[in-house]
Amino acid sequence: MSAIIKRGALTDRAMRISWIEPEPPADPIDHERAALVAEIDTLRDALRRAGEDAEEAARAAYEEGLKHAADRESDRTEALGSGIEEAIVAFSRKLEAIDGLAALLARKALDKMFDGIGDRAAIVEAMLARQLRELRAGCAIAVHVAAKDFGNAADLDRLARTFTSVSTIAVDERLPAGSCRIDLKLGHLDLSVRERWEQVAAVLDELAGQATA
Repeated sequence: MSAIIKRGALTDRAMRISWIEPEPPADPIDHERAALVAEIDTLRDALRRAGEDAEEAARAAYEEGLKHAADRESDRTEALGSGIEEAIVAFSRKLEAIDGLAALLARKALDKMFDGIGDRAAIVEAMLARQLRELRAGCAIAVHVAAKDFGNAADLDRLARTFTSVSTIAVDERLPAGSCRIDLKLGHLDLSVRERWEQVAAVLDELAGQATA
């Protein structure tokens, strides 16, 4: 009976001991899941930093673009101003060239006109009329004209009727064609179509020379 009891006691102890079992090994799936979670967190952090870096890069690029745009606008404005200034200078030069060309053409045209004048009496008469108008009344006492311009009595008669303020109108054989002389109370005044033309030609030559300089 006692043996049976002891055996039963041992059996009961064995039964109690059999319930104390070691902890089961960790599930590898749990380990992989934890590793994946950590990797995801790392990737999320890297993605966040990348987004911040991208925003900073975009902001810097935008500011740099604005700066370059302003620089280009400034350069374009400067280039435009320089181009306008160059155009004005070029246009001024063209105007000067045109002025010089006009003076040169006038010079040549007047050369031909002067060389083509056969009868210069009308020019001398107009020159005398203008000069006598500028003189004070009574200053001129005589007018001498060239025989080549006023060679007949009708011409002298016309001059006498035209210049009534002059007491004497005479023909001078020594005067070249296109010339005349006005005797004044004090001295005399020599007039010449050629000399007047040479004065005008000198002015035209000067204008043409200034334009081509």
